[in-house]
Amino acid sequence: MSERMTITPEQRRQWVRRVIGCEDLTAAQKAVVLALETFSDYRDGSNAHPGEANLAEICCITTRAVRSALERGRTIGLIQQTAPANPRAARAAVYRIVVPTLFTGTAVPVGNPITGTTHPVNNSTAGTYKSPSPEQPFLPPESFTKNTGVSPNSGTSPRAHADAHIDGPPSRFCDNHPYGTRHKCSDCANARTAFDAWQTHRLEHNDALAAANDFERRRRQRLIDNCPLGCDDFGRISGVDYAGNETLRPCDHGLSLVVAADG
Repeated sequence: MSERMTITPEQRRQWVRRVIGCEDLTAAQKAVVLALETFSDYRDGSNAHPGEANLAEICCITTRAVRSALERGRTIGLIQQTAPANPRAARAAVYRIVVPTLFTGTAVPVGNPITGTTHPVNNSTAGTYKSPSPEQPFLPPESFTKNTGVSPNSGTSPRAHADAHIDGPPSRFCDNHPYGTRHKCSDCANARTAFDAWQTHRLEHNDALAAANDFERRRRQRLIDNCPLGCDDFGRISGVDYAGNETLRPCDHGLSLVVAADG
């Protein structure tokens, strides 16, 4: 039996967070890549072929912008084209999402001593799946608070850099004029430049995050609608606990069956 590469829900969530935090993509490009993911196969992230026109309609941009976003996503390594488009046959290009680790068989995440993250490995002895460690909170990229375009003036306030990954915006004024000044001040000008850069990146981040949440909601609903196990409208399935009592538990929509079959 040929092995089928499988993506866990946790790996898919990490991929989405990676797209959202990617500084090399614009907000529109992030929306295209995230939209493409919703058309991929749930179990292995492959066979996504919505077509450029469909993605353009979903993201409210031009097909040319979609084409550029897909090319950028391939260059960065977020997606991979597995089959080219064939206009004569009316066939769109086929893509798959690229996650750091693809695995087969029963998985047990273990700590990576280098990266500090978890990655799945085959467990031929236990044959069980161990729950992954709690998710780490998403931190906005450093560019949200970076002094983009600020001159390297020795008197420039370092507050914008010191407040990296903090929710609040950097000050519009320098340390010597915390409430502003009527006089010309190069440090205050640099602080305003840093604030404007932070605000721009923050807006792009919020747009991408809203798009990601919407795509994730629609993806989960699609899994519930097409679940082979017949889970309820909330993604739950009936089961029996250790005491023999009937209970409801989150449904994996048949992912565990695929993993067991591949093992």
